[in-house]
Amino acid sequence: MSYLCIDIGGTAIKWARFARDGSPVTERQEVLTRKTATSNQILEQVVRLVQAERASGPIEGVAISSAGVVDAEAGVIRSAGPTIPGYAGTDFKAAITGGLGLPCAVENDVNCMALAEASQVAVRNVFALTIGTGIGGAVVLNQRLYTGKGSAGEIGYLPLFDGRTYQEAGCTQALVDLVNATTEREVATGRDVAAWFGCDAGVALATTTWLGRIAKGIVTINYIVDPDLFIVGGGIMESNPALVTELEDLANAAMEPSFTKPIVIRRAALGNSAGMIGALRHLLAAV
Repeated sequence: MSYLCIDIGGTAIKWARFARDGSPVTERQEVLTRKTATSNQILEQVVRLVQAERASGPIEGVAISSAGVVDAEAGVIRSAGPTIPGYAGTDFKAAITGGLGLPCAVENDVNCMALAEASQVAVRNVFALTIGTGIGGAVVLNQRLYTGKGSAGEIGYLPLFDGRTYQEAGCTQALVDLVNATTEREVATGRDVAAWFGCDAGVALATTTWLGRIAKGIVTINYIVDPDLFIVGGGIMESNPALVTELEDLANAAMEPSFTKPIVIRRAALGNSAGMIGALRHLLAAV
């Protein structure tokens, strides 16, 4: 018996079957997310793939990791950014548990990443960040996801003194814009910047400035939560380990010297499987 785990993003929907212990049972598959400028067909896509998977063999339950603000108790998407138009109000639990009779749990994708990555390390308290088009955050305390009243960990919305939010200053596009404005390089993505980081002094300087912005947020979190470990994910961090090392150095340099225990930052290890594995952990804790 296995669990169907689904990871929903603005670009693609990924899925695979996993055993209860988190080991994969089938290869990961994916399809493009069907959407228009004003609507999407995600619920219909998910229902069809659940039906197809169940036709090929029994499913113990359906675990969903999704972009957007998720009401995990209700299994409903409460809001979503412009990358998924019309997504708010999507009720997965009604469609899958009510309509198909299968246990179903839904959680935010960054929270799922945090649950999955925290299961791979020998510490109890973890703060996870994903850096991409925005900055997402999640808190795991005593090996359990902590969401407060629902918004704990949403570091991306932290207001800065210059009027921007943390994610506006620290997202990948902010780095791309900074490199294009201050160097002779023309880059289009964070991965382009990461490729030049170790071999172009101008790109390295701009990237260090950008990493310094992210480091200040990590220092702020550390003063409040003081986790055993920070885990950072996102394409740019996964593409160049030197960025994580530099980020850790900058964060520790910004700490008050009297705080003697260093900030420890590690790269996310599970890659594209993290959301699905974390969704499974969430489902198993909920049923």
